Amino acid sequence: MSALFETIGLILLTALAMAPVLAARRRNPRPVSSVIPVFASVAALVGIGAGWVKTRDARSAKATPPTNRPMEQPLEGFVTSDNCRSCHPNAYDTWHASYHRTMTQLASAESIKGDFEGFEMKYEGAVFKMQRRGEEYWIDMPALTLIGKPDPSGKRMERKIEMVTGSHNYQV
Repeated sequence: MSALFETIGLILLTALAMAPVLAARRRNPRPVSSVIPVFASVAALVGIGAGWVKTRDARSAKATPPTNRPMEQPLEGFVTSDNCRSCHPNAYDTWHASYHRTMTQLASAESIKGDFEGFEMKYEGAVFKMQRRGEEYWIDMPALTLIGKPDPSGKRMERKIEMVTGSHNYQV
């Protein structure tokens, strides 16, 4: 919504900037070709301003943290694994070389180990269909009741897979 107001503001500023030019033109009519550079300059400034608003909004959208997955929230008194390294290099190296460090990851081409395109899995009579849509991974599965059981009506639902958990032997 703020982009709309800023665009309207840019248009009003353009009109204000052009007012003296138009007033001077009424007092002293000149050929149209003499004001074309002024109009072009103002139009270029409006275009630059509109582009700035658009890229600023895009940067702002990227800076907003996702709400669909767990996010690291550093709290006072807690540190990351990098802080452990200086005092406990052997323990850190052992952990870092293990699969525990990478068990839970964002779903990506690097973290998904299996063939996701068109794969179907049956579990307790329910069919789960996996698919990749560009860089995203999705699952089509039975709709669930409030207690997490498949809906007896046979309805289905699709969900984007945000994170995967697994090791070098097994991934869910």
